Amino acid sequence: MKCPKDHETVKKFMDKIKIKGDGCWEWAGSRTKYSNGSRKGQYGYGSFRHNGKNIGAHRMSHMLFIGEIPEGMCVCHRCDNPSCVKPAHLFLGTRGDNFRDAISKGRAKKLPWMFGETHASAKLTQFDVDMIRLALNSGVPGVKLAKKYKVTPSQICAIKNRRSWK
Repeated sequence: MKCPKDHETVKKFMDKIKIKGDGCWEWAGSRTKYSNGSRKGQYGYGSFRHNGKNIGAHRMSHMLFIGEIPEGMCVCHRCDNPSCVKPAHLFLGTRGDNFRDAISKGRAKKLPWMFGETHASAKLTQFDVDMIRLALNSGVPGVKLAKKYKVTPSQICAIKNRRSWK
């Protein structure tokens, strides 16, 4: 999505912010509701309506004050406050980066089922791995497969030798 930097959008956005004593810019507009875990019923991420679409307020803040968000990237919080939209508290990361950040800050736990395509940083699906193994058995070079699937040759070797994707 293009960065909407017109004065009207910025004003509409800024009208929904309350600056807190801890430095966060708290979103005072509509927010999502948690539906699971210990936060059930509490409110989380801000939601901003722009051009007929709801956009995460933290994502809109990044677009307005920092820049565009590349496809597939998350806007993460340094402050761990989902309703914060302060640009200095936001950073871009992949879903895996976001999950590792949550683990390092004690907001999430590594779970025993976090392997294969369910792993936060997985680039391959089980189908991809099966196709890689078939291709390797047919004599296709690992380097060629690494380029095709956008992984390293050592990852292809680990798949071949079942050190990963057992």
